[in-house]
Amino acid sequence: MTSYPAGHPLQTKTFETRAAAEARARAIEVEMDKGVFVSRAEEESTTLKELLERYLAEITPQKKGAAPEAARLRAFMKHPLARRFVAGIRGLDIARFRDERLGKVSAGSVKRDLVILGHVFEVARKEWGSRSRTPCATSSYPQTARLGSGD
Repeated sequence: MTSYPAGHPLQTKTFETRAAAEARARAIEVEMDKGVFVSRAEEESTTLKELLERYLAEITPQKKGAAPEAARLRAFMKHPLARRFVAGIRGLDIARFRDERLGKVSAGSVKRDLVILGHVFEVARKEWGSRSRTPCATSSYPQTARLGSGD
């Protein structure tokens, strides 16, 4: 059993192999020694759906466009990505979601979905103490047509 530097909680996680577990333990110890370790335990046990539910209950009701946003959030909660743990969602996953949605709805609708989703992650980080980065920041918005641009 490894002892962690003073002041750091015990870290637990299941791995496929012993080698993977030992490699992760060494990486955590190095981060702790350098003073840059940040526990991601909460993000590794919280699903995106749980974040969306909290956002729907606490943030959406305060907005002018609460009803349409609530409908978007409920629809997103049914998507397979919502069952994933927050720590495991990457920009690539958001890009796949974007591309999948573009096959079904307009670019404007997809952009609204991504703006809302990005705000969910920002609120989680800034107000709820999440340590996760916002995966939406690494995905680009779909191009929407401009009316009257003279192009």
